[in-house]
Amino acid sequence: MLECEGILYLEGQVLGLKDVTLEVGKEFDLSYAGNVLRVRCHTYRYIAWLPGQHLLLKYHNLHRDSDEYHHRIFDPSTGDELVHEILRRDQFPLFTEVLDELQILVADL
Repeated sequence: MLECEGILYLEGQVLGLKDVTLEVGKEFDLSYAGNVLRVRCHTYRYIAWLPGQHLLLKYHNLHRDSDEYHHRIFDPSTGDELVHEILRRDQFPLFTEVLDELQILVADL
């Protein structure tokens, strides 16, 4: 059995059509409960932008209260913030849902 406890980091960028860049960052706690490995993600970051222009989308829990999940949407044409809402942990999207939202957001660029 592989023994692993501690912290696992996942970071990278997804380069999309129309020059959209999505930065992904996650931090996971790893621990064992008996013979079961438990993995819990506690820090999230999805930030999308048009390089050299402006932000498109942000999801993160990087503020003082890590149980606050911020969701921001920016106008794809101007970069003006359109939406800023605080989500619960259970409302935080899956990676595929972030990609879907981003695709809809930039469809008319």
